[in-house]
Amino acid sequence: MQKKDFRPHKAMKTFLYTMSLLILAVSVLSWSIPVAMATHDPLAKNILLWVHVITVLVAIWIIIWVPKYYESITYAIDDQWLYAEGGVFWKRRSRLPISRVQMVDVNQGPWQRAYDLASLRVFTAATGQSTAELSFQNIENADKLRDHILQLVQKHRAGNNGLGDSLGEAEPVPSRTRIPASADEAQLAGLLDNLLNEVREIRKKLER
Repeated sequence: MQKKDFRPHKAMKTFLYTMSLLILAVSVLSWSIPVAMATHDPLAKNILLWVHVITVLVAIWIIIWVPKYYESITYAIDDQWLYAEGGVFWKRRSRLPISRVQMVDVNQGPWQRAYDLASLRVFTAATGQSTAELSFQNIENADKLRDHILQLVQKHRAGNNGLGDSLGEAEPVPSRTRIPASADEAQLAGLLDNLLNEVREIRKKLER
């Protein structure tokens, strides 16, 4: 089968912009503005001024980073492998053989439901079904893609069992349906973690 490439939906950028800037604003402005209005200490006001300057710089960094991060994400599937790639300054490439897939899980949070999107997570026996080995975030037609992957897994197992292309006697591969609870939170945590890793790598480069 020819390698099939696809990407997350463009609505992912809106989600990243909204959640990242909202978290930044709430975590800083919720306390800094009241303190600035209540204090008359010049030193304290100078410190708060620098806090706000840094906050603005971080917001600008997020605005620049989000589209670059989105453009860096690519997914692919062929009859032997699953692929995921992403990262602005330091690329992270994952490749998972179809033969190792044990379960495919489709998650859909409240925000994703508004855009009819979902995230597909692929588990192997080594992960113990708690952490995904590979994931496709914010994609359309996640259920169809899950079914396609399961068909590839069954076909692979049928071939290994000497059954040719017959799927009837292949061992079924477990799958989960949509799980709305905390899917957006988990997705945001992963994306913010990627952003933090990018910043850490830049700092290491500057310190050398």
